[in-house]
Amino acid sequence: MSFQNLEADKIVRIKRQIVIHGILTGLLIFIWVGFEYVTGRLFGKPQLGPLYGLLSIAILVVMVRSLMIRMNRIASGQSVLDAFRRSAIMIFIAAAFVVLFLVCYYSAMDPDEYHTYAIEVFNIELKNVLLTSIAGAWIGTMVEGLIISLIVAVLMRNRN
Repeated sequence: MSFQNLEADKIVRIKRQIVIHGILTGLLIFIWVGFEYVTGRLFGKPQLGPLYGLLSIAILVVMVRSLMIRMNRIASGQSVLDAFRRSAIMIFIAAAFVVLFLVCYYSAMDPDEYHTYAIEVFNIELKNVLLTSIAGAWIGTMVEGLIISLIVAVLMRNRN
C-alpha cells in the first residue's frame, strides 16, 4: 500500500475504513447466505435461483464503492492502483469473514435436509463437499471482489 504522501492521521483513518468495510462486507454476505438458508427451508429448495449470487455481487459493488468514496474524502487524488490495492485488502478481510461464517453455517445446518450437498452418485463424502465449498467461497469472493475493485477504481477515477 502506498502511503508515502499521506499524514499519519490519514493513514490510520484509511486503514480503519478498510478493516470496517471488510468486516461489514463479510457480515452482509453471511446474512444473505443465512437468508438463503431460511428461505430454502421454508420453500423446500436449497437455492431459489440465480438472484442469490447476484445480490452477493451487488453487496461487493456497494461496499467497494463505499470504501473508495470514503478513502477519497480522507485523501483525495489517490491513483487507481492505490484504490485497487486498498480495496483488495478489504476484499481479503471480507473473504476471511465469509469463510469463518460459512464454517458456522455448515456446522449449524442439518445435511439431511439438503440433498444437494450429498453427492452420492460420485461417492464423495459430505465433509469433502463442504471443504470444497468453503475453499470455493474463499476463491470466489476474492476473484469477484478483485475484479469488482478494479472496475470500480477505474470508473471512479474517470469520473473525477
